[in-house]
Amino acid sequence: LRHRAVPGKLPLVRPARLKAKYSICCVTGLMAVSVPAGSCPRPPSVPFARISPEDQMQNFYAVNTTVRYICRLGFENTTDQPPTSTCLDNLTWTKVPELCQTGTLPSAGVSP
Repeated sequence: LRHRAVPGKLPLVRPARLKAKYSICCVTGLMAVSVPAGSCPRPPSVPFARISPEDQMQNFYAVNTTVRYICRLGFENTTDQPPTSTCLDNLTWTKVPELCQTGTLPSAGVSP
């Protein structure tokens, strides 16, 4: 295990090679959260969308977890599906599809 001390906080403990079943993460004050060692880091940030509030509240992201994104102000979803990203076996995330586009869609009955 690797240990990293942060001034004013308890040490952060992470497995060196993901051999442990669980690691201790996110230690602040007297609270520690146990997370599976085989979990992805925080989902990727993208300029056109933000992670849904429900998915932001998760403490960890296990393999095969899919998070949803919501288009940012000034962007509109061009499909019926929200942008998503999935945690893969290699603990990386799939690319977030750029389904949110800038500008407004033409109004019904108005020629572009």
